[in-house]
Amino acid sequence: LDGLGRALKTIWSDFNRLVKRKAMGAVQRDKLMAKITATIKDTDMQAVDLVIEAVFEDTGLKQKILAGVEKTCASNTIFATNTSSLPVADIAAEAKKPENVIGMHYFSPVPKMPLLEIIVTDKTSARARAIATNVGLDQGKTVIVVKDGPGFYTTRILSALTHEAIQVLKQGASIEMIDNAMKDWGFPVGPLSLLDEVGIDVAAHIARGNLGEMFKDRGIEEDDSVQKLADAKLFGRKSGKGFYVYPKKGRKSVNEDIYKYFGGDERKDLDKTQVQNQIGLSMVNEALLCLQEGIVSSAADGDLAAILGLGFPPFTGGPFSYVNAQGASNVLSSMNALEAKFGIRFKAADLLVDYAENHKEF
Repeated sequence: LDGLGRALKTIWSDFNRLVKRKAMGAVQRDKLMAKITATIKDTDMQAVDLVIEAVFEDTGLKQKILAGVEKTCASNTIFATNTSSLPVADIAAEAKKPENVIGMHYFSPVPKMPLLEIIVTDKTSARARAIATNVGLDQGKTVIVVKDGPGFYTTRILSALTHEAIQVLKQGASIEMIDNAMKDWGFPVGPLSLLDEVGIDVAAHIARGNLGEMFKDRGIEEDDSVQKLADAKLFGRKSGKGFYVYPKKGRKSVNEDIYKYFGGDERKDLDKTQVQNQIGLSMVNEALLCLQEGIVSSAADGDLAAILGLGFPPFTGGPFSYVNAQGASNVLSSMNALEAKFGIRFKAADLLVDYAENHKEF
């Protein structure tokens, strides 16, 4: 009951902010609030068309909730799981109606972030896809539809970026140097600041799952340093400390103590362009792999999702447009140089090789 009360209070506060900004009238606010029913009774859900589940990233818990929904609701009720990394097929593995199960990945903060990533499995019906898409559009979201898989599209390419930022930190770069270099490259925030916002514990949880296993198979070795930070309760902003220290008043500052997890206090003056290429191109190459594997259906969708969901430098047009602007052959040369220096994790996507050799553009 406390959770329901907090939810209604949050919705009311969000609507009130819109009223104060004159983006919504008080009458409209009151009408919308009157349409919301908060309940803990399963019977109140019997007639719903769509259930959106948003519990913690735990497959077993999500399966349990799905089983309860299938028991309570109509046989054609769509079950949408709001997950950022868990394969939807795993969640639907024991479902009576797997065709009714779909992923709806919202981005935080949900009221402000414009993107909705819808995830379909091989069994998801066209009806479920249409209903989820229409709901997203009615919510004012820009919708992309991607195929199921570890991390889907957005979490997968973001994880490639943050993983490489951690590697650069281990190479001796400072936290400020890494974040400032990537902001200079065009990101609104640096990757380590972003990890603090997402939650280092969340990042560690994702790394332990299917996505981490997939990366490991490609030579992207699992890194236990992020898990060690999580074990030390260094979660980021929500715990007051992560890569930065967040005082109750005043601006954040670098958490110098964290360097003991990354080779010690002594930091090196690494070349900024190399750092930008190492971190940025890891994300670009991962996006290319997603298109190559059919996770994302088009370069246009991949560009849009990277910009709206992850803050990929907007002036580039997105990772695929970036390759076009730089030239596929030039990007391939940079990837080959990174592979020669850092190993197989920088092996260029076959799609990039094809576009470079045949002078093609996305």
